[in-house]
This record gives sequence, structure tokens and C-alpha cells, in this order.
Amino acid sequence: MRRLGLVVLVAFVAVKASGSVDIPSPTIESRSPGRVLAACDGHSSKGCTKLEDARMLCECLEEKDGWRIDASVRATPSIYTASMSWLQHEMQHVWDFKFYLRSHVKALEARRYKTLQACDRMLRAAADAFPETVKSMGRLSAERRDGKILASSEDHLVVMKAEIMPKLVDDRLADLG
Repeated sequence: MRRLGLVVLVAFVAVKASGSVDIPSPTIESRSPGRVLAACDGHSSKGCTKLEDARMLCECLEEKDGWRIDASVRATPSIYTASMSWLQHEMQHVWDFKFYLRSHVKALEARRYKTLQACDRMLRAAADAFPETVKSMGRLSAERRDGKILASSEDHLVVMKAEIMPKLVDDRLADLG
């Protein structure tokens, strides 16, 4: 029999359970270069991809070897472009987001915890950090596809290894002490 720990919902919207990453086909808007520049927050007049309504649902599950986080993510990509010839480039960013989200969920679910309380602490830290983690994914994708040096080595650890999470937990515990 499995016991369930705390369930945390980021953005208060349910998503699929059991470690899934649900990214539907992007919405695509063709606009004038000036309107694309505005939609892209001044970063490009050619096009951009935004990951909107990103939400994560996670819970702690007890298994034979301890407690683990079960996380599910849903987000909607939106593409703004001044030319359909730029669409393929923006679709590569969508692929990056899917890859980074799957990697992040996999890293969260890989760890085992001895107690429900330890799992819950990590779960809360992961949920609290999720909006910033999504921004890290954007920086990594911009570096990979656009050649912009925006990402830090910490971004890679946060996204791919969920390595910043233990530090967040330790920092939170230090604040309580």
C-alpha cells in the first residue's frame, strides 16, 4: 500500500499525474516586426517563443526504497513571428522546452528520501523554484539556438539535475534555525 505525502500545485491548476510533461502544439501568431518586438519584450523583431501557463503538480509517494517526488508539468508554448520562414527556428525552442522540462521532472523523480518530511521539504523547494526554473530553461534555449550568452552554469544544474533544490532546502532550514 502506498502512502501519499503533501500534494503541491503550482498555479492551482491540475495536470496529468505520474511524471508526465504535457506540452501541446504551440499557438502561432504572425505579426508585423514592430508588433513582434513588443510581444517579445523588446528582444527580437523576427520572432520568439514564450512558455505560458507553466504549472507543476507534485506529490511525495512512498516506495520500497523510500519516498520520492512524483511531478507532472503542463505548459503552453506561444510563437510570435514576423515571417513564416522564422517558424522552424522558433519550433526548435519549443523542442528545447520539452526536453528541458522532461529532464527536470526526471531529475526530481530520481532522488529518494528516508522520510516523508524530507521529501516534502524538497517538494516545496522545487515548487517554489519552478517559475525561476522555467526562466532558466528560456536562457538555456536562447544560448543554444540564438547564440546569446544568457545562461549560467547554475541554470544547467537547476534544469537538468535539479541540483539547486538541496541548496534551497538547506537555505530554508537555516532561515528557520
